[in-house]
Amino acid sequence: MIGAKDLKRRQRVSEIFAEGCLETADDFVNAAMVFQHGSVPDHFFQTYLWASRAAELDDKNRHAKALMALGLDRYLRNKGYKQLYASQAHRDDTPGSSGCWCLWPVEESATDEFRALSGMDTLAQKIKWISELNKGNPTCREPKCTENANAVPKGSLPGVAW
Repeated sequence: MIGAKDLKRRQRVSEIFAEGCLETADDFVNAAMVFQHGSVPDHFFQTYLWASRAAELDDKNRHAKALMALGLDRYLRNKGYKQLYASQAHRDDTPGSSGCWCLWPVEESATDEFRALSGMDTLAQKIKWISELNKGNPTCREPKCTENANAVPKGSLPGVAW
């Protein structure tokens, strides 16, 4: 049911954009938020694009900068790449698993200084966050996911230099 409602929201936001009615930073942030809860990598990349536009219109808009990071990390994760901002984690809910949370692999060349430009937490803060999520579950030991993820080639993402 939620998926159907999300689809309708994305369709309506796309229509509003096509009509030229996204004008302000808040308009673009709101549109980006709808697409952040999408279902395919293109939705997450659209989040990044619209949040980037919001940040261009209002460079003090912390929500826009955070959405840029969240959208880009979700896009990269869903394409099988390491994330840059350390914003994406997941829980292993497969049958027989321990239900532990882990942080999706992070690009080593993305620094805490880079993350701070978008108002994101340090890598150490994110690892602490995962440890807190797993608190009370003695089977959870490693806060970083063990999945193999591809490196993000420098210069491959428009508007992103790390």
